[in-house]
Amino acid sequence: HLSIRRQRQMCIRDSFESLSRFPLLEVRSASPVIFAPIFNSSPRYYSRYFTEFARAFDYWRKLFGTNVTASGKWQSNTLKNLPILAGAPDIAVLKGAFEGRTMILISAGPSLDESLEFVRENEDRCVIVAVNSSYRALRNAGIVPHFVLAADPYEYTAKGFDGVSCDGTILLCPYIVYSDVVRRFLGRIATWSGSNILANYARKKAGHSAGSHVVEMGTVSACAFDFAVLFGCTRLIFVGQDLAARTDGQLHASDSFYEEMGINSVDTGLCRQMPGNTLASVPVEEKLYVYLKVFETLAGAYSQKLELINTSRLGARVEGIPYIPIDKMMSEKVSVEEISIGTIRDRIVLSSLDTDWVEPFFARIEAFVQALCSLSLKGALRLEMSDEATPSKTDLGQVMEYRSRLLGYMEKEQELFEVIKDGALKYELVLYLSLIHISEPTRPERI
Repeated sequence: HLSIRRQRQMCIRDSFESLSRFPLLEVRSASPVIFAPIFNSSPRYYSRYFTEFARAFDYWRKLFGTNVTASGKWQSNTLKNLPILAGAPDIAVLKGAFEGRTMILISAGPSLDESLEFVRENEDRCVIVAVNSSYRALRNAGIVPHFVLAADPYEYTAKGFDGVSCDGTILLCPYIVYSDVVRRFLGRIATWSGSNILANYARKKAGHSAGSHVVEMGTVSACAFDFAVLFGCTRLIFVGQDLAARTDGQLHASDSFYEEMGINSVDTGLCRQMPGNTLASVPVEEKLYVYLKVFETLAGAYSQKLELINTSRLGARVEGIPYIPIDKMMSEKVSVEEISIGTIRDRIVLSSLDTDWVEPFFARIEAFVQALCSLSLKGALRLEMSDEATPSKTDLGQVMEYRSRLLGYMEKEQELFEVIKDGALKYELVLYLSLIHISEPTRPERI
């Protein structure tokens, strides 16, 4: 029965996978065509199907929205981090570093409070990977994670390291992470660039191949799947990955920067009620619901490569990741052979890259941007300062000359222009297209 149910769920997920390639930000709404004969043949079934479609639609739309609205911040952080991360090796240097071992991914859900002893018991025998929000709780409990994952571009990411030592831990991060985090781990960083156009362009100009791709999908915890496979691990255990609030509304572990920021609770009345691991239902806020769907998607994709285990007693049930109580996990020895992290640190240091090319690279980008902005501004001002309601042939001729020169720069440095377009300009272009959409009422608005 469970096998058939899981096959049906995977079939539904596959049905909506094409949404990941659809321009959802251009869609205003979605609704069923209730007069369709196929709908009338089984209204109950297709109503449920549409409900799943609406959830998938919302899920992908939010991921796309983040990609667009945060693009300027991502590119800004990449530029700030480049002087340091240009010398950090790609995560590919860690391939097979922990062949056949178990990896424990520690997140900052409420159930972390009752799981610290399990992590402490296994910190020398498993690969311990913390996300940035759980790092402080582990350090304060006397646990030194082998690795910490940090990928968020915003300032509060660094708060997870305030007041505790960063010695002995290796940072795994993309180029977009908040720059203060990078400075705390100098010489102990491995990075990835994935779909970061600027970072990969910089690597290419330095004579390196494009950086590794890691599945993120909006939450740093999702990176654990790819890292476990990269390391050569055969089992991935999730600790503190609740993907839900407690029934009293607490969102994160007690020892977290969320508590200090006063954002460690949620109104459970505004949450979805989802099946829990041990409770009939648990409150899941909208952002966590998206992450829950991310984990279910990844569980289906990685279940043949990894044994997946969820230990979050208070958390939401994740289809494809079986729940095993922490007490039962404590009763078995996950591994008897100790982990040696020293050789891994040496591997990262020895793989450090040359950074002499960074300063000339910045100079080239600066010159290109100045040329584009200068021509664009001159053209805009020429039109704006025209005395007549309809610009004269002279004004238009001058504007067209600026346009021709601008297109010449863009054509000559096409790759570099794609880099510029992937930053804050991406958001501006989406706004521009939305204005065109509004001015064209005949354009289809529904799918």
